[in-house]
Amino acid sequence: MRFRIETPNRRLSRRLVLTGAVSVALFASSAGVAVAAPSLTLPAPTIASKLLINQGPIDYQGQVAFDGANYWVANYDDDNVVEVSSSTGAVLRTLTDNTNFNQPWAIAYSNGRLYVGNYGSATVAIVNAKTGVTITTVAVGQDDHFILAAAGYVWTANEATSSVTRINPTTYATTTIFFSRTQPVSLAYGAGKIWVGTGIGLLMAIDPASATIVKTEATSVKVNGVAYANGKVWVSGTKITTPNIRQHQSGTHDISADVGEVVPFNPTTYAAGTPVLVGSNPYALTYDGYDLWVSDYDTLRTYALSATTGNVLGDAVTGAVPYYSTLGPQQLLVSNHQDSSLSVISLASTTSSILFADGVSTVKAGSATSKQITALAHTLATGGYTAITVTGYSTKQGTPAQNLALSKQRATAVADALKAALAAAHVTGVTVTAIGGGVLSTYANPALDRRADIVGQR
Repeated sequence: MRFRIETPNRRLSRRLVLTGAVSVALFASSAGVAVAAPSLTLPAPTIASKLLINQGPIDYQGQVAFDGANYWVANYDDDNVVEVSSSTGAVLRTLTDNTNFNQPWAIAYSNGRLYVGNYGSATVAIVNAKTGVTITTVAVGQDDHFILAAAGYVWTANEATSSVTRINPTTYATTTIFFSRTQPVSLAYGAGKIWVGTGIGLLMAIDPASATIVKTEATSVKVNGVAYANGKVWVSGTKITTPNIRQHQSGTHDISADVGEVVPFNPTTYAAGTPVLVGSNPYALTYDGYDLWVSDYDTLRTYALSATTGNVLGDAVTGAVPYYSTLGPQQLLVSNHQDSSLSVISLASTTSSILFADGVSTVKAGSATSKQITALAHTLATGGYTAITVTGYSTKQGTPAQNLALSKQRATAVADALKAALAAAHVTGVTVTAIGGGVLSTYANPALDRRADIVGQR
């Protein structure tokens, strides 16, 4: 992840170290020892994103899927399915089937087949992904909102009929589980169970083999998304504040304040953990193996959360109404329904920064800064980053030779602290390289140019 900050005038390349529950910048005291202090003046970090497709070939699309090479998009308004290059965003194929496609909204890929859920009819079209030919259709519940291939079956969340349908991918036989007036909208698999998020605020667990409900648990949110990450079940949605019912979108939902929450649950005891405040109406929820990504309907942003602590690591501007997301080749794809666009966030690298006071280039062992670097080293190691580069910088106060030497000293100080922290944690297989970057004149405030940037690559 690449962190940035924004100012009212322009976007500036800037990264913050994220530790504990707050974002901190690492400053240096007048005594020459760097100390950690809350970053009260710097804006919160955001993550860089880019558009893969900006309107045109897709129109009010729904769920997206990845086949190991490219993306597939359920193209709701155009009654088709679109294959999109994961690298260039080029449309590779458009599958049209006037008989079997009726407002495609949900989609999943598994074993060479596409499972296309039709919002306009209670069916799923099963398509040969190579030939683009529809093999068959199966009946499911109405308003197929989400499709998941997991535990040897294909599952559909049918919002209007408050049901989940299990499809056998070999025989196409179906089993439907009904939940009266619950409005299932999202699915996930983990800890041997299929997890169902419902629009009225319930988290439900299904035994995949018997297709029976094993647990129904009330949550604090009108559930939009659900994901299994780091041994927990996470749900996203708008916090429920009163039990009254009103019309909302396509069904009835509890009246909710505009407070977004992501809540972890223990998959065995079903006990809820501490909610994480995220946006106002979080929807898509995806786990990349390290971080949890949640896209917010109202703020048009996608947030990165630590799957260990739940801390918000940063956010990216992605697009209007980001209902769904999926993992691609070292990237997260976000489907922005309202503006008919696809956005991608790179998962290949992460960048953080340490700031120094004027003339300071040391990190004292045992200092607050050293402890923060230790925490950062743990994050980099557990996040799968195997190559770390530290680049030091200075302002143009001294001579070119002095500034280059100072930048190298800063890089070396931080790199040495990282190496020590990794060694103490018995972490191997991670390389740390220090580079002197010389003078940096990016900011009006020179204090922001006296720094060392830490870049981790997966």
